[in-house]
Amino acid sequence: MNTIDVLDDTVLREVHSINLRGLQLLQSPLNAGAGSGPPAGSPRELALWRSIEPAGLTRLAEQPFLLFDIGLDDPLRWHAARTPAVGDDPVAGAGPFSGRMAAQFAGTLFHYSWFLARTAPLTAVVVAGMAPATAEVLRSLSLQQVDELGQRNPHWLRLRWEDSPALWTELLRVARSGAEAAQLRAARLRVLQRLAGIAVARRATAVPGASSGSGQRRGSL
Repeated sequence: MNTIDVLDDTVLREVHSINLRGLQLLQSPLNAGAGSGPPAGSPRELALWRSIEPAGLTRLAEQPFLLFDIGLDDPLRWHAARTPAVGDDPVAGAGPFSGRMAAQFAGTLFHYSWFLARTAPLTAVVVAGMAPATAEVLRSLSLQQVDELGQRNPHWLRLRWEDSPALWTELLRVARSGAEAAQLRAARLRVLQRLAGIAVARRATAVPGASSGSGQRRGSL
């Protein structure tokens, strides 16, 4: 399939659930006063994170794309990590993404990314920001290998769009008010347009014939 289609309801529910879990994890230490500043990739207005009520957090989570990332746009990282050196030890996360709960959430992203790469690779490009070459690596891994990779690298977990704090500022401000649903849709559309542009560029530069068996089987995008 070569065209961008719509996400199915199953994928949307999965993405919403993962986003909400990650946002709750991110907000919790901030509200508790932990950390010395905003997490990497977030806007500097830390008060925005603290002011979002549960309903606003749910609205923010209900995006047709993941709000968190584990370096899926960097195939070289995945090629290198696929064969760890002897004696490689797990590396703990840092800042708001440290601790057992963050490591478990990172593991969820590793497993879900592997699942998308195997079952819906076109969807993975926009939903997870996954480069086609990363999908190739993930499809070559077994479930056990993905599990081990996630345990070694929970520090890969981060917010998406670290270089776009203005985007996060807009999403967070709109999410605070239920009366601004139209603005939230507009902000979502701008993100989707950006992701669609990236997806088109990546498909144009993908290695011809590189993805054997990579046809879209569910949740096509």
